[in-house]
Amino acid sequence: FILLAVYAYVKTTDNARWWLVVGLGCGLAVMTKGAAALPLLAALVFAALWDRKQFGRELGAGLVLFIIVGGTWHFVMIYLYGKAFLSDYLGQHVLARAVSGVDEAHQGIFFYLPALGVFLPLLPFGLYRLWKEKDVPLVIPILCLSILLFYTLISTKHAWYIVPALPFLSILVAPARGIALRLWVYVFVIVLSIGVTFVNQTRLQDLKAAHASIAELSIKASRDSGRLGVSPDIDIGPEVLFYSNRQLCVDAETQHTMARMALCSAPPAHMILPSQDLGQSAKFHLTPLAISGAFAYCRVDQASVDQQQSDLK
Repeated sequence: FILLAVYAYVKTTDNARWWLVVGLGCGLAVMTKGAAALPLLAALVFAALWDRKQFGRELGAGLVLFIIVGGTWHFVMIYLYGKAFLSDYLGQHVLARAVSGVDEAHQGIFFYLPALGVFLPLLPFGLYRLWKEKDVPLVIPILCLSILLFYTLISTKHAWYIVPALPFLSILVAPARGIALRLWVYVFVIVLSIGVTFVNQTRLQDLKAAHASIAELSIKASRDSGRLGVSPDIDIGPEVLFYSNRQLCVDAETQHTMARMALCSAPPAHMILPSQDLGQSAKFHLTPLAISGAFAYCRVDQASVDQQQSDLK
């Protein structure tokens, strides 16, 4: 949707009706990822002011379309839930992610360098091309740098956050038409690409193995019924929910925004947890049914369930 909005913005030079597509693309981007679309909106506003775009009927219609597509759901949620929605949506998902970090440990400002390493040696050539040829619309470098800067500065960092910047970065570093770079530059970039790929794959091996184990156990869990607990936290919750299609269950002590949707009124029938935590549960007696990698799928003993229900009463 970001690409669609930027492409449509570039086309408004030829036909003002493309402003409708700009509004649609921006609205869909907001509906898809909320505040993550802010760099797009900021870049388009800045580029429009710089390019001295005239506010005409088509631009106004595109703005109305953006408000309808991107704003209607937000307006309805504010009307229905008021401060509760604003607190969770803006407070937890936007402000908390920006200033304190959510979902994972704090990462430094160089977190995204492995993903950008291939582009960095070519970036000076691309910027020189941009300055000399002026063959790239201004909105592209503005949006690219806005995304990179925005997600570098906020506390919560995930590798996929900067994916929207990569197509624009590719355009920036591409050699100008008719310009050939020296052979050593191509060789260096190829070697660097292989190195970055190797480093990234090495970093992700343990994570890939964990996801494979969780998926395998969740598929086994889909053959049973009842509430399914996840421990020690809900980070694996979306994957367990997808493969098991069972109601998730966590206790009130789980610190994660998604946990509010999975609070249990009664103990779960089964649990998926790290196998190293077997025997350490203070609440349940667990009987392992399957183990895969570092995780286990267990049955919650009825005796421990009855005891917890008695304690709750």
